[in-house]
Amino acid sequence: LGLLQDFDCTPEDEVTVSALVMSTTSIPLTNSDAFVMLEFWGGEPFNIIKSYESPHLTGAFNWTNSTVSAKAPEGTTKAKIGLFIWNPGTGHSGSVYFDDAKASKKGPVLF
Repeated sequence: LGLLQDFDCTPEDEVTVSALVMSTTSIPLTNSDAFVMLEFWGGEPFNIIKSYESPHLTGAFNWTNSTVSAKAPEGTTKAKIGLFIWNPGTGHSGSVYFDDAKASKKGPVLF
């Protein structure tokens, strides 16, 4: 489960994505984890070229800055950022909060 946003991007653009992430002790992430994602897309047909993820967070944790950065590879025409909760197995539960999500490309804040 996640939220995605895409934007124009060209090879060699340096992109950084960050968000504050928290899961409370009253409803911790169990058999689930939260992370920030960055993908570079391009080509015909439009395909993923490379994907990066921040470290995955699980259990209960206070507000944590989750960040991923990368340089766009050759062939990139778009980038996608995402805030995700990943449930790889069964018996997953919990809640997670994301706040102050930001993306920057070569310095200026995009959103």
